[in-house]
Amino acid sequence: MLKKGDFLIISPNTIHQINVESDSIVVCITIRKSTFDKAFFSLIQNDDPISNFFKYNLYSAKQNYLLFSIDINYQLLETIQNIFIQAYSTSSQANIICCSYISILLSYGLQGLTTSTLSAQGNTLTNKITTILNWIKQDSATIELNQIAKKLGYDKAYLGKLIIKNTNHSFNYLRNYYRIHNSCQLLQFTDYSIEKISIKTGYSSPNHYERCFRQLMKTTPTKYRLNKEYN
Repeated sequence: MLKKGDFLIISPNTIHQINVESDSIVVCITIRKSTFDKAFFSLIQNDDPISNFFKYNLYSAKQNYLLFSIDINYQLLETIQNIFIQAYSTSSQANIICCSYISILLSYGLQGLTTSTLSAQGNTLTNKITTILNWIKQDSATIELNQIAKKLGYDKAYLGKLIIKNTNHSFNYLRNYYRIHNSCQLLQFTDYSIEKISIKTGYSSPNHYERCFRQLMKTTPTKYRLNKEYN
């Protein structure tokens, strides 16, 4: 049962039926798989754990869907209106414009990731892994495995094994991945010192940060910053 503000993306392999109550308003947009592929994957094409997790689950042979909770605002309604306008337009560029608006609409959906659930034939474990990945991404500087375990009511050791089994990465790897990713943004777009960046992204010392950075990025933070400045 959907509620106000729910944004549902149904995978191409999912058989479904829509039943609408008389006092409800439901906007249903049906698009070709090729169009969906282009619009959706342009948003999650990065080679990171969350993107890979979505790509695997949404495009597996199982019946899957993504469910987000989003705010209904003027920009969202205008985007939906523009999709329908371009869908019925005879302009030579209408299809390209329509696809662009669909990408914008999907972007609004992905903004609701923090309150999202992903269903794979009712698999609540998949929902939890999605949530865990997002917690790690959002709070990589301070989050600890025992905090997540406490929230979910899991044993810490068991949760660590569960994360590895479902993502092929350890909790520490995932946290470090997002810490380094965040530090790359700071290196590129701020003039913060290496020490300040290491503190802001959650590392105990600049030396520890530089070792982790070199391990993942195959270069030093200083060289990375210089390379971005001249490119």
